Amino acid sequence: MELLRAASIALVLAGCYSPELADCAVTCGSEADCGDGQTCGEQHLCAGAGVRCNSPEADAAVTAEAPLEPDATPQTMLRIHVMDQGEVEVPGHAPCTMDEDCTFAVDEGVPLTLTATPNGNRIFEKWEEACAGQRTSICTLTPTGNETNVTAKFKREP
Repeated sequence: MELLRAASIALVLAGCYSPELADCAVTCGSEADCGDGQTCGEQHLCAGAGVRCNSPEADAAVTAEAPLEPDATPQTMLRIHVMDQGEVEVPGHAPCTMDEDCTFAVDEGVPLTLTATPNGNRIFEKWEEACAGQRTSICTLTPTGNETNVTAKFKREP
């Protein structure tokens, strides 16, 4: 990028600066507004292949476009099985209810807190699989891999 800026400065100092050919220097509404080898980008600025212009409000800085990091966190599957009468709450999703198998797309590697709530005359018994060993009705886990499985068991109150 420094090389590109240095070349632009050298062209200006040499007296042959041509804004219609400089990347991110000309606003456009279509390809016809841009110079040879340039396209009209999403910020409505002309640029060559592999160059992404920031918005005009950001001083039309030039950044290399090789490959851009995705904004979204990768997703994985969270599978929950509820045994007996109760439900499991998953943040941002509808609860998974009694004797049901639920599958949710969740952010991979992002910690989640699941809450098991008994219905009727039931009590929470235990977690199995990814939440195994957690002693309360609240399970904290970090989904990884292709899928994470959790079972919540409820039982009749003694």
